[in-house]
Amino acid sequence: MTKTKKLICIGLSALLAAGIFSGCGKKASDSGDLTENNTSQSEGEHRDTLEPGATPYVAQSVPHQFEAEGDNVTKRGDGGVDVAVDARDGDDRYEFDDEDLGFVDTMSGAVITIGMSIDDVESLIGEPRYIDGQDNRFYSGIAVKYDGDMNVSRLVVASGNMEQGDSPERFVTPRGIKLGASVEEFASVYGDQYNNPEEGGEDISVTRAVRYYTQSGDGFAYAGNDFNTLTGDKSSVITQSFIFSPETGGLSVISLQKGA
Repeated sequence: MTKTKKLICIGLSALLAAGIFSGCGKKASDSGDLTENNTSQSEGEHRDTLEPGATPYVAQSVPHQFEAEGDNVTKRGDGGVDVAVDARDGDDRYEFDDEDLGFVDTMSGAVITIGMSIDDVESLIGEPRYIDGQDNRFYSGIAVKYDGDMNVSRLVVASGNMEQGDSPERFVTPRGIKLGASVEEFASVYGDQYNNPEEGGEDISVTRAVRYYTQSGDGFAYAGNDFNTLTGDKSSVITQSFIFSPETGGLSVISLQKGA
């Protein structure tokens, strides 16, 4: 395991407390993770994985409802898209669409969001490369967790290939923020609500930003960066996290998950 990849694994385990990369660098078959005891929620469903060394899947056509759209999205001749950084001023940085709760696959122009079904996801990005002991599914460049109904409950994009040939850089936020972005670039798009290690008052070792969204009618609304101030049903909260590398200063992990 490379130093960079190890750092990301540690950061995710410690800061996200999600356990998604607790088996970083392992395939399910390496340690017998896919046992009868931990596959109950989806046993017998969608268990196929790519053959070792298979070329990453790219959808040749994307249904209209899953296409990336916006003034900052430009379609390329190869079928992919370029997503420009959507810098904003003032409170505009805290206004968003439900599509913001996902990632754009720049190789196909598809948007993968929280709540999508596994069938829709895999029609756009193919089968996972492997599945770990917690049923986290590692596709080419993005890790996805599904709930009991097999709808997306967590999305993680991290620097460093999860498998040889993977390209996490293909996934960017709908506002154009991608892995490697600076803190300043992030702030121009998402605002200046983030924590620095030198600020003190919190035991953190890296620069990070956490944003919460709560249910609002049929969609979600930005609810700030302090979980303790949230009201109402917190089970429906969407948590968005950005973690910056202490080595490079660039963005190294972007995650979205249902729940806090």
